[in-house]
Amino acid sequence: MESRAARKGAAPTAQEEAERERKRAIEEHRKGAQALEGCRQCLGGPAFQRHLLVALGRTCTLSLPAHASLTEGHCVVSPSAHVAASTLLDEDVWREMQEFRYSCLNFLPSTCEAGTVL
Repeated sequence: MESRAARKGAAPTAQEEAERERKRAIEEHRKGAQALEGCRQCLGGPAFQRHLLVALGRTCTLSLPAHASLTEGHCVVSPSAHVAASTLLDEDVWREMQEFRYSCLNFLPSTCEAGTVL
C-alpha cells in the first residue's frame, strides 16, 4: 500500500478521511469539555455554584452573580446548557430568557432601573 506522501496530490483514501474526521471529533469534544469545566453559568458544569440558584426554568436559570454585583439587585439569566454566545441560542431558549427578564422587571418596584436585569 502506498503512503500518503508517496501519492503526493492524490485524494485522501476513505480510511484517511475517516481518521481525520475521528481526530476532528475528538478535538471538538475535548474543547467542549474544557469550556464546560470552567463555565460558572452551565447548570451541569462542575464550576456552577448551586447555592446561588434562584429559579430554574425549562431551558434557563436565574441566579445571583458569583462575583461582585454590578448594582443592587443584580441577577443573571442564563441558558442551562453551555452556549458560546447569545446569538447562537435556540429561539425557545431566547424566548424563555426574555420571559425571565420581563418577570423580574414586573416583580421589582417601578423605581427600579430597566438595566438592572440584563
